[in-house]
Amino acid sequence: MSETTTICAYVNIDIVSGLEKSYIMKTTEIMNNKEIEAREIIANSDHGKTHKRKHNSKHHQIRLSDNEMLFSADNIILDDRVLHVSFGAAIIVIEIINPVRVNSQKMIFDMAWDGVK
Repeated sequence: MSETTTICAYVNIDIVSGLEKSYIMKTTEIMNNKEIEAREIIANSDHGKTHKRKHNSKHHQIRLSDNEMLFSADNIILDDRVLHVSFGAAIIVIEIINPVRVNSQKMIFDMAWDGVK
């Protein structure tokens, strides 16, 4: 994987918070890296508000979704790929390495970003 300088993600923190603590700690460590610009849209819940309060920073910007907007999976957009992560009996990750797809997902993320607080 190439060095990523930006990360955009849609996250349902209520689903992710049930995962193993090492996964959450590693993800937070990556998102808080000062050389990476991270933006997350997370589900507006008690967990989401706590996550934003703890981790929102200049390099790791977090916005809460509208209450009606809940994600059943995570979508992570990197500079050169998109990761679709679903959490069920098993964690399933679909990785798409395609510049056209990455650009489309970034445009959709930007529209969603502009629409939330």
